[in-house]
Amino acid sequence: MPTSPSDPETRKEPSKAAGRPAALVQFECPDCGIPSYCSEEHWADDYESHMEICDTLRQINEDEHDLRSGRFFPEFEYPGPQMEEFLVNMSNWDTYLYSREYRAIDDERSLRQVTRMLTYPLTIGSILSELSPYTLSKDKRITYEGLRSLSALRYHLHQPKRGEDNTVSGLKVAPPPMRIFVIGARAESSLPRDVWEQLPLLFNQRASFHVILIGPESMANRDAEFPLPERSPSNPFGAIVEGGLGPHLKIRYTEWDMERDRKWVEDRVKGEMDILMTPGENKFRSLRWDLNDLDPTDVSCGNWGVWAFRGKRSPIHFLPHSPPAHAPSLNYKHINWHRYAYSLYATDTAHLCNAVMVFEALSRYGSKADRLLFYPEENGWDTDIADPNDRDSQLLVKAREWYNVHLLPTEVGNLTYAPNQSQDERVKLRPDAHANRWEGGLMKFLAWGQTQYERILHLDGDMTLLQHLDELFLLPKAPVAMMRAYWMMPEQQKLTSLLVLLQPSEKEYLRLIDAAQPAKRPPGHYDMEILNRFYGDSALVLPHRGYGVLSGEFRKSEHRTFLGNDEGSWDAQQITQEGAKLVHFSDFPLPKPWIMWPHLLIGEIMPKCKYKETGIVDNCKDREVWMGLYDDFRKRRKEICALLSAPAPDWPVKNATAKDDE
Repeated sequence: MPTSPSDPETRKEPSKAAGRPAALVQFECPDCGIPSYCSEEHWADDYESHMEICDTLRQINEDEHDLRSGRFFPEFEYPGPQMEEFLVNMSNWDTYLYSREYRAIDDERSLRQVTRMLTYPLTIGSILSELSPYTLSKDKRITYEGLRSLSALRYHLHQPKRGEDNTVSGLKVAPPPMRIFVIGARAESSLPRDVWEQLPLLFNQRASFHVILIGPESMANRDAEFPLPERSPSNPFGAIVEGGLGPHLKIRYTEWDMERDRKWVEDRVKGEMDILMTPGENKFRSLRWDLNDLDPTDVSCGNWGVWAFRGKRSPIHFLPHSPPAHAPSLNYKHINWHRYAYSLYATDTAHLCNAVMVFEALSRYGSKADRLLFYPEENGWDTDIADPNDRDSQLLVKAREWYNVHLLPTEVGNLTYAPNQSQDERVKLRPDAHANRWEGGLMKFLAWGQTQYERILHLDGDMTLLQHLDELFLLPKAPVAMMRAYWMMPEQQKLTSLLVLLQPSEKEYLRLIDAAQPAKRPPGHYDMEILNRFYGDSALVLPHRGYGVLSGEFRKSEHRTFLGNDEGSWDAQQITQEGAKLVHFSDFPLPKPWIMWPHLLIGEIMPKCKYKETGIVDNCKDREVWMGLYDDFRKRRKEICALLSAPAPDWPVKNATAKDDE
């Protein structure tokens, strides 16, 4: 339980206070007249601290004696209805009392007594009234969401004249009363009725209120006045509670108390609420201080602070109504994106640059989910930039500082998984993960261990993102969602691991890491083969036409495997502008785009233009788009990573296979 910094108990030394019963309060301070210490010696020891509140305690003591003095209290005579031509000034207590034509209050003690009573209805009224002192522009206490909510309430409360009078013909239908629920009511329930009547009088009695007091002390000593219903199976609590809560006004007694409540609410419903009014001092707080009977040094002020919040609003559509075609089906603003994350891994400088380029694209496209980067500790990478040529550290820092990436260094070593290994131990991969990119691909299994997230979208780095993929996080629940490796169809119906939408799970994480051990998998089996063995028959299949296309597709003369049939039409520009959201670079035997092209190879590999019968070029769209993708990748690589392409390999490459380019 958090402790208030103003609590004198926090100043005690734990070693001295431990194990000792609390002493009775027996010494009365001669300055304030409040018994607050067990002895004169303790009072003298704590004299400086006590003097910080002594004047306030004296004021509390005098106010309490004043209430019990038996004098006549003219300040407790409240005015009735007011002429509509006279506006109420809600700037502060002085202007309110004057403009509402209360009796003149000439001394501060009487002012403290009257504000102690009126603070409850006036705190509510000062926020609901169209003359509220809390504004969007002046003190900036009201937020934009708060202005929207309060505007609707004020429209209901400030009704125009309806022409009613006391005759039968002058009877008019009145709007329904506004219900105000007071949760945990204590002092509010003991207020005289004419105190609460000051609330509707702020609105010229055109608005009516139902004040519902809820709490164990709300009916204390009032059973004869308002008898509760009998307990029954349908009403086991013997109380009446109504539903339909709207905006919540939180009223607290101290600044620390208010801040503690705010943090608790934000921690519990983070991302699921709107702040309507920022926390701050209540302009209509009680000017009188109160004493905690159980702790004489604990003083507070009735309704010192106020703030307001509201749960996120969800759109409701009544059947058979359907939203218009142009309306978005998802309200992205009301989603807690910290439950979702993109992840990539890097095992060398080239792949680290690729990952940073993907994160840059996600940032540029406005993706809202978190971002994770796994990399091996054995590489010696850190975020301390040793010199201007320390490119790896520069890229890690750039990812973290520019694109809000969470860096997750991973220990890569030779460890065989043991069944009795604790879940807290770091699971290591094969030692050559940084040298063999297919071994390094097993690092994507680490994403299953990030169980603080509801869903993670793992991407390979050798791609160009054309749009963000945030909508995938909101797909129906499934352990894994992947695309088909359409380029292998129809011979093979495999899933591709270049894009994996997964639900983190400790159980699945350990299964995958176990399957990745060298002794547990056949030669040539890596992440794609393992994922197909685990999820090939149960994965949610994503449409490849809407999400991923290989760069090699632009070099083909026919596109049946991508289109899915013989009837579809291929348009390279439409695919990159409106179709697929990512392009995966795969043009075997051409190397990846961060490696220069062999001059003897590029001429025969690049997409061919289409010619008319007359020999005139008819269409070169495929070549233009394909060349543009590679040029764009290299340009961004230079701008983002400050890296140039690696030298071209010798051609032809010996012992190369198409799998090396997947």
